[in-house]
Amino acid sequence: MKLSRKKTVMLSASIVILFAACSLLYTTSILWHLGHISPTSCPASVEFSDCEDYTLYDPIGTPDLNGRAFKTSIELDWPVTHRAGNYQIYRKHYWWQPYRLIKVTSEHRFVDTGLESGQQYSYYVVATATDDQSIHGKPSATIVLTPN
Repeated sequence: MKLSRKKTVMLSASIVILFAACSLLYTTSILWHLGHISPTSCPASVEFSDCEDYTLYDPIGTPDLNGRAFKTSIELDWPVTHRAGNYQIYRKHYWWQPYRLIKVTSEHRFVDTGLESGQQYSYYVVATATDDQSIHGKPSATIVLTPN
């Protein structure tokens, strides 16, 4: 039995669509298994129109960094971050300097002391996994504070 050209094109298109659907399903299952997507999460860092659908998310979390400046110190704090064990705190003093890791802590608060009054200091925090410091979330937003 010979297929018409129209039926051949429709069969070919169906095979391509089936292959694409299987590939998407396989990729989604792998990402879900590895913890890179969640079926119900809707993180603030990812904008999707339908949060009930599968969405990419940050498996450790991104700290929401807050800070207050005092005479010669700066106090940083952030809420608990999903699945984080420790927090790496980075600081730079001058605009031309790179950020340096100044503290690793399991606390949700840090006070940086002995700072120069009137000088700007920039900070950001990265949450890391409890059992593996090489697994980390996205860096927090940078904040700039000046002890006065």
